[in-house]
Amino acid sequence: MIVMKFKCLIIPVVMCSLCHNFCFSQNSEIDSLKNVLLNAKEDVKKIEIINELSFGYYKNDCFDSSLHYAKYALMLAEKINYTKGKGFALVNISICLLHQYYTNWDSDKLNECIKYCNTAFEIALQTKNKILIGRTYSCFGEIASFQHNYNKALENYNKALDFYSKVGEKSLIILALWDITLFYKEQNNYTVALKYTYKTLKYSEETGDEKKIADCYYLLGGISKRNVNYIDALKFYYKSLAIYKSLNKHFDAAWVSNAIADVYLEENKNSEALTNYFFAEKIFQNPGGSKEGLPWSYNGIGRVYDLKGDSAKRAGNSQSAISNFNVARNYYQKSLEMYLTAGDSTWIADSYIYLCKVNIKLFNFKEAKRWLDNALALSKKISDIYLLKSCYLLLSEFYSITGNYRLALDNYKTSVFYLDSINSSEEIRESERIKLQYQFNKVEDSLKQNQLITETKLQAQKNESIFIGLALYCLGCFLFLCF
Repeated sequence: MIVMKFKCLIIPVVMCSLCHNFCFSQNSEIDSLKNVLLNAKEDVKKIEIINELSFGYYKNDCFDSSLHYAKYALMLAEKINYTKGKGFALVNISICLLHQYYTNWDSDKLNECIKYCNTAFEIALQTKNKILIGRTYSCFGEIASFQHNYNKALENYNKALDFYSKVGEKSLIILALWDITLFYKEQNNYTVALKYTYKTLKYSEETGDEKKIADCYYLLGGISKRNVNYIDALKFYYKSLAIYKSLNKHFDAAWVSNAIADVYLEENKNSEALTNYFFAEKIFQNPGGSKEGLPWSYNGIGRVYDLKGDSAKRAGNSQSAISNFNVARNYYQKSLEMYLTAGDSTWIADSYIYLCKVNIKLFNFKEAKRWLDNALALSKKISDIYLLKSCYLLLSEFYSITGNYRLALDNYKTSVFYLDSINSSEEIRESERIKLQYQFNKVEDSLKQNQLITETKLQAQKNESIFIGLALYCLGCFLFLCF
């Protein structure tokens, strides 16, 4: 289905690990900060160390620890009236609250985040601290993105990058570049996303940021898969997987394993796909696992058994086919239950479609129609033309199998209408890309033309100077000979 095809482009979901030592078993910088903190006095330096610890835990996906240290830093900063320390503590609290909002879609968390970030921004302007200003702009960018104000999001990300660049702090430049990378990826502008991915990768390699290197490889794998370049997709995915494993980033490794399995499924390598889905499933079942990672594994396992059922049916082994279809249906059901808990409408609708298809294969037409009606209703609600196209095409198939050919034709025509809409949207996006490229080329040509004109004028002036010089020289020689 459409949704599953693009899961490879989702960056591994940030999540809290089982304990602090697990988070930082590979992070000597954090260990060093914790050792310094043990002997630190309750002064400005201690607050700065705690704020660094908070941000370090955040970057390593340990959000509970990050929030704990941020609140501790805020308490100490207010106690000794250390304004800058208070500002960094507030922005650290903001980004943790934003993660809580993303995890639970709790609007109160988003409102708290905005409040804390606004206060941090006021302090940033007051203290004129470029890093703090950049951190708040970065947070504002995330907030705007969640509010679907994408122009504002990009504006804030670029402002953050500008302030980090002025300071020359590469670790923060990497974060800003990554925010911009993900922004363009979410906007389906993969050309620009690819450009920023390689920029992020370059800085990450220069600083030795292995986690971000792995993230970049993961995204490069997803873009390669989207372009149906499965060889490069697997190459990048396996590079990413090796780094995540070396860093003990088990959940991220599981996320990549799901993506690898999807590629093998596209290549009809069901055994390799199943191995990777089972690997991911085992990890995601641990406490702290992603709400979306485990249902992805379940859905993938279901698709493998679905395909095994198709193969058995073609071979004339109806008993084996039914057995595999039933296993597939059970996994689709488990996947749906988890997506319902996570509340993601797109993946819920996608799961309905898979359940409809497998029930048609099992000749459970009443059950199949129920799932299909659910899928269609939800697809209309969220106005997803890709899902709507799939629903109407499946309705056409359903009515054709059950003998209602008039409705089969009507629904087929509707599916073609949505297919045309999809193609039209893609053509519009392509025409916009061509228009932007044309405008860019015009500017570039204009600059080249201006440069050529300038060079021509300079050459003409040079030639004129040489001519005048020669003329004066000749005149001088003539006068010398005459007198």
